[in-house]
Amino acid sequence: MESEDLEGTGLLYKRMLRCGVLKPDNLTYPLLIKDCSCPSMNCVGFTVLGHVLRLGFEFDIFVHNASITMLLLYVELEAAYDVFNKGCVRDLVTWNAMITGCVRRGLANEAKKLYREMEAEKVKPNEITMIGIVSACSQLQDLNLGREFHHYVKEHGLELTIPLNNSLMDMYVKCGDLLAAQVLFDNTAHKTLVSWTTMVLGYARFGFLGVARELLYKIPEKSVVPWNAIISGCVQAKNSKDALALFNEMQIRKIDPDKVTMVNCLSACSQLGALDVGIWIHHYIERHNISLDVALGTALV
Repeated sequence: MESEDLEGTGLLYKRMLRCGVLKPDNLTYPLLIKDCSCPSMNCVGFTVLGHVLRLGFEFDIFVHNASITMLLLYVELEAAYDVFNKGCVRDLVTWNAMITGCVRRGLANEAKKLYREMEAEKVKPNEITMIGIVSACSQLQDLNLGREFHHYVKEHGLELTIPLNNSLMDMYVKCGDLLAAQVLFDNTAHKTLVSWTTMVLGYARFGFLGVARELLYKIPEKSVVPWNAIISGCVQAKNSKDALALFNEMQIRKIDPDKVTMVNCLSACSQLGALDVGIWIHHYIERHNISLDVALGTALV
């Protein structure tokens, strides 16, 4: 929602409390908490959460789940855990919120632990759960565990949605099994930009630049994202000359680079000790008014 809408929601809630004619109930708070679930609204969100606790609505499953999701979006993991552990009722949405929240924070082992607890409580996962736990395997680079979850998806007939399929591909790429990723990619009827980019990055990262280029040229939509992926993969594989050559090709093909492109190209210059090219890229950044953030400024330094 827009900030004006959020402010309007808060004002309506205040008016509701002041008039005293209508009292908030268990249907009010899930909607209100959802509208407060962005970091800039944390003051309002914590106030609303205080009202929830005072009025005893924290035992409502919908209020409970909305509160956990909001706290995770505020990056208040300990508070989210506290609400999660004190809740007298949990459903699949509750578990999914916690697992996804941990993965977003890079706490893959915590996500794995939660999944095992969920199993012990006989709660059956769905596609959202599997996206979260497969992403945890990607962070841990645990190929065997990733295969276990892929097998679970197939064995239990879970729908292989596009996001889940992309998550599995990403896991196989990050764990070094390019063949398994390619099989998934080949069997994907509706390939998204994420699907293409995952495979391009994988092949480039492991030094198969020719294959990565072939895939890159087949992508139906024009986007800087897969170009960043192949350049990044080249840098990770210490093929910095190829990375800079691809940057030149980008310009010829009239694909506008972004901050990510610049960071990768500067990393390539650092690897090569190519000060003159690095200076040229610095001038390019200035000419094209690409704003300096922490990552780009650090890459220049």
